[in-house]
Amino acid sequence: MRPEKHQLSVSANSSSVPVQFIVLSGGTLGGGEIPRGYVVTVRSGGIASGLSVDSGASLIVSAGGTDIDATVSSGGQLIVSSGGVADPTTILSGGTEIVSAHGTDAGALISSGGKLFVQSGGTASDVTILSGGTAINSAGGTHNV
Repeated sequence: MRPEKHQLSVSANSSSVPVQFIVLSGGTLGGGEIPRGYVVTVRSGGIASGLSVDSGASLIVSAGGTDIDATVSSGGQLIVSSGGVADPTTILSGGTEIVSAHGTDAGALISSGGKLFVQSGGTASDVTILSGGTAINSAGGTHNV
């Protein structure tokens, strides 16, 4: 049986202060959308699976954290920090993924208008870049297609 998709909040975030949601060791956040104004951080031992990162939202994968099958929509942002792993990801038009030094993305799919930035020391492997998609490496960053 497949889990239902649910919003992470029960009410709209009308303030300009971002809402922080943290997945700690042993915790799993599965499915659903990260709405505008929310920041989800996956820490060591935490797992996020099947999340959709909406416009104005961020998903941060810290050292030891794992993200599985995220989709980043226009205006959304996925950041894979040092020691974090994302496998795989889909970056839609206007969406952005940043792989920092010692971060890893295994299996990114970049749609037309989507952007993948691999910073020095970061790695993205098995990258598929569709027509109009972009992958940019800083000096020392690598991506393999």
